[in-house]
Amino acid sequence: LASAFEVEKRNGLTLYTGHYPKKPAPGVYLRPFVVSDGVSYALKFDVYYYYNIDDPQQTAWVHGDALAASVDGRSYHLAFNTKERRDKMSPDAENLAENYVHDATKEETALLRAISNAQNVSITYYQQATGDARSQTLSREDIKKIHDMMAFYDAVAQEN
Repeated sequence: LASAFEVEKRNGLTLYTGHYPKKPAPGVYLRPFVVSDGVSYALKFDVYYYYNIDDPQQTAWVHGDALAASVDGRSYHLAFNTKERRDKMSPDAENLAENYVHDATKEETALLRAISNAQNVSITYYQQATGDARSQTLSREDIKKIHDMMAFYDAVAQEN
């Protein structure tokens, strides 16, 4: 399974990611990945929102603090600590990104497991106070990447 992922060494750690583009189409994405120090493995949860000025939805900054997901009709809701959100704007203000990356919680792991076996998934990244939001339907490719990452994580976690 590891050969299906992009492998990057960083500060003594090995990151296994799903070949995620630096500048995807505007939208919100779930991009889980696995990190290893050579002994143990950790599942990371990554919500990534990307916007550029050519985006017809014109959502711009969401400053999200929550994620809602519909997975084959079942609802999931996650809330995030806004101090963990990373906001980034390009120097020319052509695009911006927001994301949360941290060790996956039990709830986030359960959501990823549900998605990995689903047929229909839609997610909404939003700010609870204002209602600003961006929604996305996950493609079959997005779901497969999550499925493969969860299978890889389960395999390496079981070995350790």
